[in-house]
Amino acid sequence: MPALRLTSLVISFRRSLACRTSGLQIRHVSGSGAQPYVAGTLLARQEVMRIRGLVRGFDQLLFSK
Repeated sequence: MPALRLTSLVISFRRSLACRTSGLQIRHVSGSGAQPYVAGTLLARQEVMRIRGLVRGFDQLLFSK
């Protein structure tokens, strides 16, 4: 699913998981600003020079310390 950022829209995403008899929908709404993403961006910028190889998942950076 593509990401869309417009100043008038609230930042959110929704994921749906389903099987034949049941389903689960998860929706995340983080607000209208970029603040939720600033700390993660700064952490990734700081750690990028330390890491060797492929890192899969942002949680590997968050919980590696």
